[in-house]
Parts: sequence; structure tokens; C-alpha cells
Amino acid sequence: YPNDAATQLMASMLKFPAGRVFGSGTLNDTARYCMLVARELGVRPAHVHLQILGEHNGIEVPAIDHATCGGSALTKRIKRDALLEMHGKVVHAFEEVINLRGWTATAIGFTIRHVIHSIFADTHQVMPLSVNVRGQVPGIDEDTFLSMPVVVGRGGILKHWPMVLSKDEKEKLVQAGENVRQTIFQVKHLE
Repeated sequence: YPNDAATQLMASMLKFPAGRVFGSGTLNDTARYCMLVARELGVRPAHVHLQILGEHNGIEVPAIDHATCGGSALTKRIKRDALLEMHGKVVHAFEEVINLRGWTATAIGFTIRHVIHSIFADTHQVMPLSVNVRGQVPGIDEDTFLSMPVVVGRGGILKHWPMVLSKDEKEKLVQAGENVRQTIFQVKHLE
């Protein structure tokens, strides 16, 4: 499911201004992750602040070191291994939903509704969406769409929300970017 590659291809074809073409990226997985963490903590998901970065259904990077609840780091309340295990459940939730229902349209429908509301209501909400990260991630110097935190409002993507990334996170994002570019290459060379 090449969400990021499809978004990048669409952006290159449409030639709209920057910030007007973007994909849902890892937003749905981020919401699922918040839900699992919230259950573990016994709080509402809205109080869990975390982002899954990278390539949807590919190299996803849970930004655990940046995750908080109630102002405290999640790693102070839940062991890192448990947080990574929860992320693994999120990654495989897609398969479970397909096996149970045969489709995932409901979840993505709610996700898209959330993004559209953020645009029309001009919420300036920070969320991980598939956007062009050229120059935003060290090591990615060409057009590459991956999920990174952005501010969403009436103009679409209003700005990138910078994160201080670890060496490991940067390396994984660079690899995710290579995957997206490879997918685009394969699509463009279909016979």
C-alpha cells in the first residue's frame, strides 16, 4: 500500500503550491498507537501525544523519545520495550481489520474527516501527514514524501513542525525515503 509514493506522484503531476497535496500517511496508525498507550495508562487518547513518522506500512518510526502524557515522558511511565511492542500491534492491526471486516475504509474515513475538519476549522493542529520532507530530514535532499509532523489549517499544510531526531530515527527515515523513491521508480517503469 504505497500511500507516500502515491501522494508524491500526485503532487508531481498536479503542480499545486507546496502544502496543498499531502497524504494521510501515518495519522491513522498514530491514532491507534495513542489509543493503545492510553489504555495502558488509563487515560483518554487525547491526552497521549506521540507521532509515528516515516513510511506508512513500511519503515514506520515511532518517535518514542518525544512522546508525552500529562507533560511527562511516556518512557517514565511505560518501558521502551512495551512501547515498541504496542507499535508492533499497531503495524499489524491493518491485517487484523482486513481479516475481520474485509476492508479498512471506516478507519481511514474517520482519519480523512479529521484532516478535513482541521483544514476547514483552521485548527492549526500538529499531526503526522505524508508531505515533502526534502531538506526537513538530514540526508534527504530530493523530493520525498514521508509522514512528519506538520501544522494543518485553512491553507493545507501551513508549516513543518521540526523535531530533534536521534541518529537511529534519521537513518530509518532516510531508508524509508529510499523505499518511497524506489516504489515511484518501479511505478514509472511499469510496462
